[in-house]
Amino acid sequence: MTKLTVVGSGNWESYWHQPAFVLQSDSTTLLIDCGDGTTLGLREAGIDPNSIDAVLLTHFHGDHVDGLPGFARTRWAASRRCDDDPPFLLVGPQGIAARYRSWMETTGSRTILQSYPVGIQTVKDSRFKEGDLIGDLYCAPFRVNHVPDLASYGWRITTPEGKTIVFCGDMAPDQAESQALEGAREADLLLIEAGAAKPHKVHLMAQEAIQFGLRAFARQLVLNHLNLELRLLAEQAAAETVNPAVTVATDGLQLDV
Repeated sequence: MTKLTVVGSGNWESYWHQPAFVLQSDSTTLLIDCGDGTTLGLREAGIDPNSIDAVLLTHFHGDHVDGLPGFARTRWAASRRCDDDPPFLLVGPQGIAARYRSWMETTGSRTILQSYPVGIQTVKDSRFKEGDLIGDLYCAPFRVNHVPDLASYGWRITTPEGKTIVFCGDMAPDQAESQALEGAREADLLLIEAGAAKPHKVHLMAQEAIQFGLRAFARQLVLNHLNLELRLLAEQAAAETVNPAVTVATDGLQLDV
């Protein structure tokens, strides 16, 4: 069985860890997004940071990537103590290699770039253009509308048992003609943001997130990207929804898929 852990359920202005999610199968552990507080959140959830096989990024906004330098330093430190700790795979939008180098250099971690070479690939590389296996999990990216001129992707991940878990990242309300609806179609578990309290150009309100899940025929939704006000609104929307099942994310939430 595959297990989902919400490491970070918050946004840039909440007291909770920023977006980060772990998916664990029998042989593979993936981290999807790596917002501020991720390494601490992993430990609070009882997940060894050194167990992460790959990090999949949805986009380059700071609340989804600011935890990456600290995570990489933790892995580098472990590799110095244990020779059999291989570097993790990092997959993200075009430009991820230059971005990673910049993030590490600006946080004083330049030496790690040489001594702990992370495997880096983009969503447009041949391996991931149509999707590929990471361990026993099949990972396929799809384009999401978020902010103009910023490449944003969701991830559709299929387990060995045939279950689908979809991570949408951040989304603008108008996804009707985008790849996002198809990417999320009939997901067994759909993680979707509810990051707007009122109509917004680049984020979804809770009711919009639920409506998207309905159009995609998703079986269960997990609303995330929350602060206190947004959590209250998400809980109200979830209480008013019968189908699909809606869960409001909290840090440390674990679900079997």
